[in-house]
Amino acid sequence: MCRNRCRQKPSRHCLHPGNARLRVTYDAAGLKALDAFLREHDVSRIGFEASGGYEWRLLAHLRAGKRPAARLQPAQLRFFAKSRLKRAKNDRLDAVLIALFTASLEQLPALPDARFDKLAAELTYLEQIEQQIALVKTFAETALSEAIKRRHAREVARLETCRKAHLLRLEKTVRD
Repeated sequence: MCRNRCRQKPSRHCLHPGNARLRVTYDAAGLKALDAFLREHDVSRIGFEASGGYEWRLLAHLRAGKRPAARLQPAQLRFFAKSRLKRAKNDRLDAVLIALFTASLEQLPALPDARFDKLAAELTYLEQIEQQIALVKTFAETALSEAIKRRHAREVARLETCRKAHLLRLEKTVRD
């Protein structure tokens, strides 16, 4: 039923059958409008795409609601689109595709347990540090100046220290 790209960017929502559409942001007013839309159209189940963390506010909101909801993986939706010979990609088409895919599921996958939200956020942060390390290493490989290469090396060392400290904190959190 739902698709989100950004917390403040309006996100498209589409119903199947019928293709009724709504565009909201995931702030308090937007979520209130979404709830009204869901009630008005008597929506029985909701699907939305995992979008790199932008969907967290929607996830928490739907978890607290009464309607079954599922966070769908982008790969699932890509394969579904391919099976329907759909190659074009934009928010409007994605919303329709997500609605169709959600309707086709016999059973919705469960939403993640709220108790793990903070841990998931910490793991996302760790992944972001690792992405930064890889990016700065690439910069260093292509730098022409030795001074710039040294700056990149210092930045990689700083990020690796940050990653190591974060891993230690995560390990303690998991043990606790």
